Amino acid sequence: MIEGKKNKTLEIAKEQMGKIFENFPSDKHDILLDLLNLDPKNTDDLEQILKQIRVLPIKQKIDIVRFLMFSVIGETDKTNITNPKVDEQILAIASKIGKFADKINDFQSDNIDDNELYDDGDNEYFNGDEDWDNEQNNYDKYKEMLDVKKCTLRITLKYTNIKVWRKIEVPSNITLRCLGNVIIDAMGWENSHFWQFRKRSVMYEPEYQIDEDMAMDLFDIRKAEDFCLSEILTKKGNRVTLEYDFGEGWEHEVRLLSVKDYTENEERKINFISGENACPPEDCGGVMGYEAICARFLEGPYKRRKSKSTYDYEEDYFSFYLKDMRFNPFFFSADETADYINDIYNDDEN
Repeated sequence: MIEGKKNKTLEIAKEQMGKIFENFPSDKHDILLDLLNLDPKNTDDLEQILKQIRVLPIKQKIDIVRFLMFSVIGETDKTNITNPKVDEQILAIASKIGKFADKINDFQSDNIDDNELYDDGDNEYFNGDEDWDNEQNNYDKYKEMLDVKKCTLRITLKYTNIKVWRKIEVPSNITLRCLGNVIIDAMGWENSHFWQFRKRSVMYEPEYQIDEDMAMDLFDIRKAEDFCLSEILTKKGNRVTLEYDFGEGWEHEVRLLSVKDYTENEERKINFISGENACPPEDCGGVMGYEAICARFLEGPYKRRKSKSTYDYEEDYFSFYLKDMRFNPFFFSADETADYINDIYNDDEN
């Protein structure tokens, strides 16, 4: 009886939320139901909503809060406001969510001039290779610690049928800022999007990404430069999520496989150990786009399908990745990746 009621409510949620519901992981549907039963115009419920969404990936945070807040704003009768203070709070939060989402889209947009550097409030957002390179390289790799251990990590891309994974070895005092870049490079991403570590409701991001207003009001966001690996993964089996590209929402499980002592003369450095299968293409449409590309690849050598339409965008999509880029989901060179990681992160000049 209870299960039947739950399914009926899920159908209502699906009807109301459309694509937001479809893109939501099934194991988090209970969170959706809880949120839909809360009233953002009620102060206590509003606080509960903000508490619930903290455990969600950034893209889902934006989708959910936008849906809840803007739906309420649209229904609010400005001539009969029962609680002006709460309505002002709703408007402020919705505005910040919209502003934050727009910044992410602007940052990743191809329409921005390559040399543009613009100031928005208290934060500078940049594009352009020189500014980007400066931000990417201007950080400390390690924190000062007396007892440094050798940690082995396994990184696995989540929610894909083809298992894409990497294994690396790093000192326990590596900063989360450096570790995030190492993982992104080891996977094969271009590192051209925002990223963050997520541990329960706490997020760790590079300093240049953080919007102080958002951090204070909505999310528990901390600087990745201020924390090291041993401060968030304390024992074998501990896990943390690395989220890359807030628009497409690529999630990686980072699991601590082992913690060992360094031998007396052993060098403390970053090592790539092993891995399998290619990183998905950048900006391919998230997991769904990647799965579609893989399914078409498995059909055999790419051949363009005939279409009645002059412009077949679906075939253009597959042609770009499988013919022009020659993407092969199973191709991965561990040796090349190991050399690249060693050159980038173990050079004394870096």
